Amino acid sequence: MRICGAHLRISSGTAMPGACARRRGSSMADARSWQRFLWLWAAEMLSITGTGLTAFALGAWVYAETGRATDFALLSVAATLPGILLLPLGGVLADVLPRKAVMTWCNGVAGVCAAWLAWLVYSDSLTLIAIYLLLAISALCRALQWVTFTATMTQMVPAHHLGRSSAMIYAGEAGQHLLAPALAALALPFIGYAGVIGLDLTTFLFAVIVIAAVPIPATPPGDWRRAGEVLSSLRAVVSEGWGFIRERPGLLYLQIFFALSQFLGGFLPILTLPALVELTGSEQVTGLTMAAAGTGLVLGMVWLVARPRMSGRVWATVFCDMAASAALLALAFGATRFGAPWFAAAGCAFLFFHALESGISQDLWQRKVPGRLQGRVFAIRRTIAWSLVPLCYVLAGPLVDDWLAPAMAEGAPLGQIFGPLLGYESLGAMLLLMGAAAALRLFGLAPAALLTRRLMRIEEELVDYV
Repeated sequence: MRICGAHLRISSGTAMPGACARRRGSSMADARSWQRFLWLWAAEMLSITGTGLTAFALGAWVYAETGRATDFALLSVAATLPGILLLPLGGVLADVLPRKAVMTWCNGVAGVCAAWLAWLVYSDSLTLIAIYLLLAISALCRALQWVTFTATMTQMVPAHHLGRSSAMIYAGEAGQHLLAPALAALALPFIGYAGVIGLDLTTFLFAVIVIAAVPIPATPPGDWRRAGEVLSSLRAVVSEGWGFIRERPGLLYLQIFFALSQFLGGFLPILTLPALVELTGSEQVTGLTMAAAGTGLVLGMVWLVARPRMSGRVWATVFCDMAASAALLALAFGATRFGAPWFAAAGCAFLFFHALESGISQDLWQRKVPGRLQGRVFAIRRTIAWSLVPLCYVLAGPLVDDWLAPAMAEGAPLGQIFGPLLGYESLGAMLLLMGAAAALRLFGLAPAALLTRRLMRIEEELVDYV
């Protein structure tokens, strides 16, 4: 049988003119689409990394100015809650509006917020209220940008690359946790808080240029005719994406699992910077330690790109969650004794398994949701998964400042028990809260997931759309 000639001949002698040409044409189209996606991916990931620069600079400024975990935690509330509230509507906007325009405007508005923050810092007129307001506006932009980008990804990426692309989008998290803290920590002594935030502005400008230059698929046909009807009612917006998930109990249980996991795991990212400042007494060491821990996200992404999961995705997701919880437990109970290197190593392990868990789950959802509904469904999915995270951030500050820190003082009840192992007052309180949350994830949540039959049989019970 001649495979790559002008004709395809089979044993009967029948010729199929142009079959190889069509195959080559399809391969070339897939290659061009993949290259366009890589440019778009690079721009979006650089933009997310820039956001990490601003987050580190603002977090360091707030904790240096106030010394309170509550004020620091409210930064994360402002940076997450508005986006979560927008997600249901944002999902439909991603399905009915021109996606190139949506991503361009989102990056543009977020860039304006970054420029404003940089000017306020430079002019020594920055206040907590201004920070919270501008972060909230940026959060709205990021939420809409995220659902638009992930819905566009399914259109641009060939099916055989979905596993890799799902892993690659978490490189942005790697940039936030690896490059951003290191760059910010090294740059702060030279260019100050305003200069670090100014670097964020350049990443938004680069993203806008790339989005303008790269061809992006149009919104799937048929949805524009329904745009006015759907957008006229937020209830209709929510019900379409929510209905798809509700009718598939396995997917619903998976998102409830993620919501609880994100809540319990959320104490690590919100308390990492203040805990490291208390542990090391240095913003520079804090940034470099956070960067070292962030290598776990890079390693997880590389693992998924090199060896994408082809089956058993639900089992792998739960296992990775358990491994991440064990790493967080080890971090909490070893940080005081072994210092910043232990914090970095355990944090690296936590983020490695977090990256695997997120990438495998993303791949699963992209296969189980039809392309025309992905904007709406992914928005509801993210809303469920992140619904409890703002509560975690709201609780973290008062729990540390008002309850656990006094109880972890030398001579206090908890201080006598856990102080020699975790440290006293604020540092001990933060590590105790991380450790307790990790234990609940590892010994309560994960076993409950393993015993939920509909959750564990998602791949067998639901059809693949890709």
